[in-house]
Amino acid sequence: MLQNLKSSVSMLALFAGLMAAPACAQNQPSSDSGDGQSVETITVTGYRASLQSAAFAKRDATNFTDSVFAEDIGKFPDLNIAEAINRVPGIQLNRDSSGEGVQIVVRGLGPSFTNMLMNGHPISVATDGSLGDGNQNREVDLDLFPVELFTRITVSKSPSASTYEGGIAGTVNMSTAKPLDSHDEGLKINYGLQEEYNNSANSFSPRGSVIASYNWNDKLGILFGVAGQHYKFRVDGYETVGNALADVVDQHADCKSCNTIGTGKNFRWATVVPPGVAADASLGIGATGTAYNYAGTETAAGGTSGLSLSALSNSIWPYLAREEYKAGSKNRLSFLTDVQYRASENLEFNLGVMYEYSQRLWTSTDLDLFVRNSCNSAGTAASCMVPVNVQDDDLGYVTSATLYNSGYFLSYFNYRENVSFLDVNPSVDWSPTPWLKIHGSIDYNDSSMNRRNWSYLIQTTPGAGYTTNYTVTPGADMPTITTNAPISDPTSSTWQWYQVRAQPLYRDTVNRGTDWSATLGDDTTNLVFGYSYNQNHRYIYARDNGTMAQYCITGSGACTMPDGTTRASGNALIPNSSLSQYLTNMNVGDFLHLGDGSNGYDSFIGINLKKIDKASHLRGLMENAPFTATGAFGAQKSGIITEKTQNGYTEANTVVRFLDRDMHFNAGVRYYNTQQVITGPVSSGGSYVWVTTSHTYQGALPSFNFSTEVYDNIVFRAGGSRTMTRPQPSAMLPGYSFGSALVSPISAGNPNLKPYFSTNMDLGLEWYTGGPGVLSVNYFRKDISNFTATSTYTTTFGKTGIPLSILTPTQLADYNANGGDDESVEVTSTTNISQDVHLEGFELNWVQPLDFLLKGAGVSATYTRLTQSVDAGLSESLSRGLVTGIAPYTFNVGGYYENDGLSLHVVYNFRDKMMTTASPASQGIEQPIYSEGYGQLDFSASYELKMLEGTPFEGSLLTFDCQNLTGARMRSYSGSENSAYSLAYPGTSIILGFRGKI
Repeated sequence: MLQNLKSSVSMLALFAGLMAAPACAQNQPSSDSGDGQSVETITVTGYRASLQSAAFAKRDATNFTDSVFAEDIGKFPDLNIAEAINRVPGIQLNRDSSGEGVQIVVRGLGPSFTNMLMNGHPISVATDGSLGDGNQNREVDLDLFPVELFTRITVSKSPSASTYEGGIAGTVNMSTAKPLDSHDEGLKINYGLQEEYNNSANSFSPRGSVIASYNWNDKLGILFGVAGQHYKFRVDGYETVGNALADVVDQHADCKSCNTIGTGKNFRWATVVPPGVAADASLGIGATGTAYNYAGTETAAGGTSGLSLSALSNSIWPYLAREEYKAGSKNRLSFLTDVQYRASENLEFNLGVMYEYSQRLWTSTDLDLFVRNSCNSAGTAASCMVPVNVQDDDLGYVTSATLYNSGYFLSYFNYRENVSFLDVNPSVDWSPTPWLKIHGSIDYNDSSMNRRNWSYLIQTTPGAGYTTNYTVTPGADMPTITTNAPISDPTSSTWQWYQVRAQPLYRDTVNRGTDWSATLGDDTTNLVFGYSYNQNHRYIYARDNGTMAQYCITGSGACTMPDGTTRASGNALIPNSSLSQYLTNMNVGDFLHLGDGSNGYDSFIGINLKKIDKASHLRGLMENAPFTATGAFGAQKSGIITEKTQNGYTEANTVVRFLDRDMHFNAGVRYYNTQQVITGPVSSGGSYVWVTTSHTYQGALPSFNFSTEVYDNIVFRAGGSRTMTRPQPSAMLPGYSFGSALVSPISAGNPNLKPYFSTNMDLGLEWYTGGPGVLSVNYFRKDISNFTATSTYTTTFGKTGIPLSILTPTQLADYNANGGDDESVEVTSTTNISQDVHLEGFELNWVQPLDFLLKGAGVSATYTRLTQSVDAGLSESLSRGLVTGIAPYTFNVGGYYENDGLSLHVVYNFRDKMMTTASPASQGIEQPIYSEGYGQLDFSASYELKMLEGTPFEGSLLTFDCQNLTGARMRSYSGSENSAYSLAYPGTSIILGFRGKI
């Protein structure tokens, strides 16, 4: 594959040379030919105009930037802001399971390392990533923003001093539509309507936008835009939530050294014959309750398993093997208002307001094969399984097995999530003299999320004696699972309660800031002095009423109802005897219809949500949920983080003429001072004590950028800078948990984490072949310090900062008896490492018209290669896991044709295989999770409706788009390709639309 790519790049360079001459003759301005006749002006529109604007912006910049333009308001060819940015070299797109782009990764660093701006000021959102992810760091989910209301997206990969600090990967600025963007006076209305059909959901999803602006003589402009969507999705798939080793070590005295690749203790096998397993002398299975021994020695066969005791102990099993069905809708309504007032040629005021409201309504229905928690520590519980005829691959992952006495449970998760985002940004630009320009802006954005999450988990009767066959076929997407359990029969008496969950969550993020600068000089040679202030406030409040809900609904304890009444233990709202009244068939006749057929079952039971909600009062119990330190997703820690940052910066820009060439210089330094106040809950005997820490850090961030035209239309560019990203909120929130009844060991958050710093170098060479044509190659290197890792270290209790007030009497006695604050304790926490992380790579970008072959045709391609390394001194597993989510290479290649009202655009995006998690906590083994390479082919077309000429709808377009033409699926695996970790089939979408302007 790589060799083919190298050959392709060579061919691109050759073709660029052949095409440069005819391309350079394009798009020249109208001029007098010398004989009084004018040369015809060629007007470029459509997708080609977007590419041309991007090429011009790239060439004019001194630093390393790439831009994506809409040549007219609401006319981005992409359906999503994140997907629009994905056309930029060095950008990797993170998609959720529905296939929609959500976040971007710039030059291999995660979304939290990219500084997201709107109209030049920082923003943050309260959303938390893809469906069910639970992120709470500095990433910005871009699926919140409608592409129709934006006209330009600029990715700055090398900063200047005036760039807001916070993004060591880069800075992305999203520019909204302005009423005076067009110099056409009077009323202008842009509109668009689309209907999407997805073959996975088998449903239609509408979206539309209207943007109206009025221009009064280029002095006053008012714009109002609205965009909305009702997006229905469905995703069929599979997941395991990790893998596990069996705890054969503890169960068998003859196997003390069996677990050689991990800790084991994730689940256990039966040590006595369970009630549901028939005696079988050929397999060594006796009567119910008799001792069941796998083998007498480590080298002997592992009894019924067919493996030695050692091999069975090191066999790796899916933590939960479950087929999964997600379905729901993503609804969004967006408003944009912008007022521009040019009081004079030298004074302009602007007020922009954007409001977003989105709602996600979705359910996830999973049928889980019990592996974790399926057996007690002695192996004597009725629910313990017996493995038969086990086979594994070279890494120990199970490829075939029969499980006697297996069990299942149904997980039915319900999510109702409301998100709002408000951004207000007044600004002023004033030039009191020709040599002085003053810019000032005030920004405020507030985003909140309110999620209601409640779940029903229903299991088969433990020890019912069901048999499961588990088989992995090489090359298959997922394992084949067959069973004699009545998984599709809602009337079966085997179903009973397992768990009930009620876990709402509230998040709020607020940015307040201002930025003022004075520019002394002209447009080419100037000195800039600036000051900015930003306050970022993050608030996360998790609640949990699962225990009370479990008591009320299942009768397993005394409980208090939402109306204040009480119910005695055993008085269930829905006893097991009547549970079948609330169960249904899955009601999905074509489950996994986009798969490869490797699944063993294609239906299972479901839940009548309306009926069970009414009888269980679970929604009311959820509304009464008390506070908890950790929410529905493990990463959702409650707490408050406030950061106040003041900046002063100075920047110099100049152009020097040397050897008849212009040399552009930009140099400056940005000084920051950040004050952090972090507050979080610490559990103490069933209640919480709120702990607050505060600290201040400051520093200087120098930057230098240089560009020059070394030859006609060939630009050399270089840059050097120092950048920073503040530590991740999820790791900074305080919180302590004790691993025993004593004061050690301790798991703790770390509010004292230092920021990440990166020393950056950029080199680039760009050949502008005319119009939108450009062929460029960039090399970059980042040396990053203060990267974080989770590790265990020894310190004294006094240095942990844990207040004595949260200690139990036993812990306090231990503290007093062993030296008080000087007592040695083991702490597991996230800390800054001393070793530097090094990222380097190169980016290729090629855009070329092909008019000499076919008028209106052209091609575009990008390619990014990344490598990483870590200074010596870390373990291999820790070094490997520091920077995850890096694809060794990504590329996109496309072609376009625009002529006579017809526009065609096809593009293929590919991301290589990458490691997403170094060693999941649930596994207990050193096996990383890999996301397989993913390639998506998209097509878009539009046709100008000539029959509307002479009407108000002249110039309107009929549009057709097809997303994921090949129906690519998303798959990840743990350690071995035989061990599917997650699998989703987002399907193919076909979108018809009508777009135009008045």
